[in-house]
Amino acid sequence: MLAVWRLVAVTIFFTQTHHPGRSSCLPECQCSSEMLDCSHNDFTNMPYNKHLTSNLYTALNMSFNRIQILEDNAFIKRGYADLETLDLSYNDISAISPYAFKGLEAMKELILEHNKLLVLQQEVFEPLINLRDLYLQSNKLITVLPQTVSPLKKLINLDLRYNQLTRIAEGTFTNLSVLEKLRLIGNVMKTFAPEIFNPLKNLQYLELQLFETPHEQEVLPPSKPEVTSCLCKRKTALDWCHERRVNCLVTCCHPQEGQYDTDSNVCLSLLNAFSETETAKSRTDPRRDLLWAVAITVGVIILLFITIIIFALLFLKSKVHSGNENCSVVSNFETFAHHTSAAEDEVNNSDFGNEKEINMHCPQDRHLESEK
Repeated sequence: MLAVWRLVAVTIFFTQTHHPGRSSCLPECQCSSEMLDCSHNDFTNMPYNKHLTSNLYTALNMSFNRIQILEDNAFIKRGYADLETLDLSYNDISAISPYAFKGLEAMKELILEHNKLLVLQQEVFEPLINLRDLYLQSNKLITVLPQTVSPLKKLINLDLRYNQLTRIAEGTFTNLSVLEKLRLIGNVMKTFAPEIFNPLKNLQYLELQLFETPHEQEVLPPSKPEVTSCLCKRKTALDWCHERRVNCLVTCCHPQEGQYDTDSNVCLSLLNAFSETETAKSRTDPRRDLLWAVAITVGVIILLFITIIIFALLFLKSKVHSGNENCSVVSNFETFAHHTSAAEDEVNNSDFGNEKEINMHCPQDRHLESEK
């Protein structure tokens, strides 16, 4: 019996001295068999203690702290290589380095809600090849690049509510074929493009909120003033959901949003009118007209300058040619004069010789002439 009690005492001692909740837990944190909970503290970075056996934990809760930046290798260099769940909500995170999550291939759930994120680096989620749930709601994201989420091929749940998104870029959901839940409500979405959402083959639930820009109200059909472009976009989204058998919550910030079943022809004409208005406005954009005017003016000046240079070169060429012709005429005249002079000398010499010959052969004639 005494041996049994000794065995129980040893077992209790071993459990208390080797359980992560007792000996290897940080003073500011609470530990369980799988989670290290360091929430509601003043941490500005990931906690680290040489006595902390951090690889024992698969979940880390760092919510409600003062973290502002996640540096490269923020987790792997502190031994959190086996994390499957990471909660960083309610911090002041405004920037995440491209390799902050390096080494976290086992991660399945990442919670980044209620921070101050404006943009996400393209490579930031590359290591998270097994991520299934990503929570980014209540940040200040203005865009989500396709390269940012494309590595998350196993993602099932994506929450982007209450950001500042106005549109979804083409190709954003190309690799998210297994995504089941997408939440976009609380953004400032101006349009719904079915081709953007078509790659979501396994989508089961969609939340979307559409807005109407002020200039869209200029093309309202006079026959049905209660029908707006926003309502028509909502109808397009709901038709897409019905066709794909997706459970959708699509809202429109308009008092008549319940009238999504308006006449399709009216909506089509309205959207076409809006498209034509946008095209006309783009054609009559004063800035574009000014740029065209400047470009044309510069082109005319360049053309005029090139024309002047060409005429100047032609004029110089004609001058040079005229000078060469004058020099040739003078040279030819001198040659001609020289030949003429030589010819005259030859003629004179010939006449003198003939006269002498006559005198030699006809002396009587000279005698007669003298008598005369």
